[in-house]
Parts: sequence; structure tokens; C-alpha cells
Amino acid sequence: MIAGWLSGPPPAETQKPAPARAGSASSTLAHKVNAMSNIPYKSGISSNPALSLFQCVTDPARVKSSSLEAIIGRMWSGELAKITANIKAKYNAAGGGEAGKAAIRALKSRLPAVTLAGTFTHRSNAHWQTPSGLVGIDLDGLDDPAALKRAWGALCDADWIVCLWHSPSGAGLKGAVRVDGLTTDPGQYEQAWRAVSRWLASIGLENDPATKDPARLAFLCHDPEAWSEI
Repeated sequence: MIAGWLSGPPPAETQKPAPARAGSASSTLAHKVNAMSNIPYKSGISSNPALSLFQCVTDPARVKSSSLEAIIGRMWSGELAKITANIKAKYNAAGGGEAGKAAIRALKSRLPAVTLAGTFTHRSNAHWQTPSGLVGIDLDGLDDPAALKRAWGALCDADWIVCLWHSPSGAGLKGAVRVDGLTTDPGQYEQAWRAVSRWLASIGLENDPATKDPARLAFLCHDPEAWSEI
């Protein structure tokens, strides 16, 4: 079925009756991603993965490594509340969409960000130090509150999603799928990313193509609803 996801129309998904979480017996996608990449599958989340934290998108030198749990906790805190509120206000005042993205670009560039794929000594694939086992998800264009709510619900119901939070604009989602056995091989990461993206397409969601780059940054923001399964 993985080959089908890569070369043909995505398969239909069936709705699970209740939310599940990573590591359950129904971690179907995780098994498929591992099978496609010839990576041995290990059920469950065995560790709290370390990610590289960057002060802002314009600075390629990492600040430090931080655990996923600590990063989610930072988004729960009020540290980023003011700048997040300003970004959302600017985005909405510009009417959202591409105009909204342009309006918030400079302000958003001041936010801290992380590399979901793991730790890097410098923000480039050549300096990938350790893999986290996470494959990034970045969904844009969810300006319609109903569409945003549906996407959030669909991802929360998927037992292979490890973390999830709202984008700084409030019109998108960021998160990750856990794929145990990933190494620091960008080609292997892209294979896993393609399988994850095919699943997203099968439920009507489009993963930002830029996330196939392991060194891609994910912006942090204030989000009391952010969560992780570790």
C-alpha cells in the first residue's frame, strides 16, 4: 500500500470511533512508514526526543538542544503570548491568506523555532547530529475556523501523531509523526515524509513540501492547546 501512496491516488481512510495515541496497537501508519523505508518498526515512544532550538529563523546557529516536552511546555507558558497575539492580529487585519502571510513575515521571523527532525550543530542537513525519529507536519491555509477544527480533530484522533500545535497565525497546524529507526540520512527522511504526506492527502490535508527538508524549522508560539505524546 505504501507504494500506492507514492505513485497513485491515496487510499480511503476509515474514521476510528475514538481518539487513540502513539504506541497503541492500531499504529497503522507508523508500521506502513517503517515498511516503506525498510526501517524496523518499534511500537511506542521510547524517549523524549531532543530537538535543536534556534533563537530565530535568520540565525543559523542553534541556541541549545531541548526536549520535546520542554518545548511544548514553553508554548503553554505566557512567554510568547504577546508576540503571538500581535501576529494573529496582523494576519487577520490583512484578510488572511497570502496577504496575511506577507503582513506577518517580519514579525514571525522573530519567533524561536525548532528542528523537529532532531539536533543539528548548524541549521543544514550536512550538520544533522542526531535524529529525533520525528517527521514534520505543517498545514497552512486553514483560515476557515471550521476547517481548522476538523483538521485538529482528525490529527488528534490519529494514534501516530506525536505532537501538535497551532501555527503563529492561528490559521494552520504544526506537528510530527514518530518513525522509529530513522537515521540522519536525508533521503530516508524524505521517503518517510512522503508516506506521511500521502496519508494527510487521503484525509484532505496538504503537508507543506518544505517540511521534507530535515533542517526545516517549525515556529513556536503561545498555544495552551499544544500537546505531545512521549
